[in-house]
Amino acid sequence: MARTRRVIRRKNMLIDQRKLDAAKAALGAETETAAVDAALDLVVFRAEVFRGLDALVAAGDWARAPAAPIDLHLDTNVLVDALRQPGELDRLKAFLSWALPSTVLSSVVVAELTAGARTAKAREALEDQFLAPFERRGRILAPSAAAWRRAATVTGATTAAPSANRFNDVLLACQAREFGWTIVTRDADFGAIRRSVTGLKVAAPFPARP
Repeated sequence: MARTRRVIRRKNMLIDQRKLDAAKAALGAETETAAVDAALDLVVFRAEVFRGLDALVAAGDWARAPAAPIDLHLDTNVLVDALRQPGELDRLKAFLSWALPSTVLSSVVVAELTAGARTAKAREALEDQFLAPFERRGRILAPSAAAWRRAATVTGATTAAPSANRFNDVLLACQAREFGWTIVTRDADFGAIRRSVTGLKVAAPFPARP
């Protein structure tokens, strides 16, 4: 995924100082310039992700997600449902309109999405138009070594013959617990996983805006 080169130019503009102060505080920016840059990046990020979702829908032919999911983290089944059902796509976009600043993706879900892209067109749209905006902003994160070890321990202790999908769910749960994410998912199995991964936070699609 190619990174976009920043082009920095000086700009003079009139701006509402109260809005700028509020944005600076909300974004945790050290300077007014940083606040404006961060706010603009969120607008661009949302537009890129929405274009990416539309491109994935247009690419079509997505495999159904295995039963499985930023502070908020989107599970695979939530994303694939949005690609296969127009109504769910609208709901996902409405959710991301406010939640995107707090949304990340696990490399576990990225792998599942990639496996579900059945055509070259779908894989290209996934890589270049949906995943690239997250990657450019450092929002695709891999499980730590500790999460892998914990997932192996939990899976071995709770499942006689674990499947790859089951292990992925447990690995994602361990990663989410470590980072403090809430997994947004329709997968009922996470209810059982929570008994082994204490402190795991799970929400059904789509949580209301705080």
